Amino acid sequence: MSDRVLLDSEIKTISEIIDVPVVLFNERKVLRVNNRARQFPDVDAELKRLFSEYKGQKKVKIETALQDETGSPIQVRIAVLRVIYHNVTYFLGEVQKIVFGEMQSDGTQSAVYRLMLEMTQKMGRFYSQEEAYRFILEYAQRAVKDYGLCSVMSVREGFVRIVEKAGYPDFVKDVQFPLTDTFLYQATGGKCDRIVNIGDLRDYDNIYCLDVLAGDSGRKIRSTISAPVYISGRLSGMINLDSITENAFDEEDTALLSLVRNNVEIALTNRTLYLQAQSAETDYLTGSGNRFYFEKKFRNAEKQDLWVVQFDMNNLKPVNDKYGHAWGDRIICDFARRLEGILLEKEAIARIGGDEFAGLFYAGDERELALRLERLQEEIRCTPVTALGKKIAYSFSYGMCACAEMEAGEDALRSLIKCADDRMYQYKAAYKRRYPDAADRRGSLCL
Repeated sequence: MSDRVLLDSEIKTISEIIDVPVVLFNERKVLRVNNRARQFPDVDAELKRLFSEYKGQKKVKIETALQDETGSPIQVRIAVLRVIYHNVTYFLGEVQKIVFGEMQSDGTQSAVYRLMLEMTQKMGRFYSQEEAYRFILEYAQRAVKDYGLCSVMSVREGFVRIVEKAGYPDFVKDVQFPLTDTFLYQATGGKCDRIVNIGDLRDYDNIYCLDVLAGDSGRKIRSTISAPVYISGRLSGMINLDSITENAFDEEDTALLSLVRNNVEIALTNRTLYLQAQSAETDYLTGSGNRFYFEKKFRNAEKQDLWVVQFDMNNLKPVNDKYGHAWGDRIICDFARRLEGILLEKEAIARIGGDEFAGLFYAGDERELALRLERLQEEIRCTPVTALGKKIAYSFSYGMCACAEMEAGEDALRSLIKCADDRMYQYKAAYKRRYPDAADRRGSLCL
């Protein structure tokens, strides 16, 4: 089989669109095909040496050390294809950095399992669909280092949409086209039931979105691995690793992508079940927000002067024992209504457990917020709930923690809730010392 002829139109396409470093080189000349390749300014001698060493091979994956624009040595992997350009033999290569600590070139099982373990630990921590797509893209890239170009697609009602990408220009995102015009659909006869590794895409030039992505030449993508993603038995997406060189991926790459795909399916299935369980943001009993609502409000909240407050009602069990749970529920609803009544703009409360509530409040300091909550405490204690002709007084304990006390990050809310919860129990202990017989004084108008 003769070497593939590389056209000027293809060089132009690579230069304008491909977002990974691409070089064209032989023992005499090095051409940096696109701007990204200019981050390796002093590599001519090394690339020329590599060509002389491997020129007898049609395609090869090479690992070597290059210097970046600062003169620092970096380890890279170059996936190359031997081509003919202007009647001269060259290697066309994609250059990728090898990041220390990530999967190494030997694809050892220990590296694979480390990556899979990291994926498992991060599953379920993304809140939005966009975060889920970025999660998929990140681990597909890290597992298969010779990806060059990567895209994540969603599938819905017979159409696919590119929802996340790497190596492609920004305009590629959100491109939509029929499912039937995908490599996966064509290669599996419409079944989309397995991962496919297509080493030569010349027979696919009339499908997919090659014209949209690569302009008139339509010659950019030359090989691909495409993996279907199923959630609850339904085709929901695809992970595609592409290359501008033919036969860029081997069986090891396919196996690694299969591992990533399996973990992704678990993560997305769990997320779907979670969203279904939390589809409503309203607590069924009180009409206030629930935990899902509270977490979303916190993520979107302005963090300056923001406090997280934990509430717990005092001695509710005697009410349930004496009057029944229906009246205990009535007190919980009364408390929720009163909390809602003191909220200012952008503040929120949510019921997160039986008689536990959480709130987001804004205040310049602890004293300002404590005054607001103590006024509510006094109002509640002195305006009991009427039940079966009797007045049931109740009270609550609270603890508060300022966002400024915790470092920002994905676990910030968890840390804030724990801090506020600890302080709430300190308040409860002090309240019991102040009112030791509060549980027995339910006939009075004010505890």
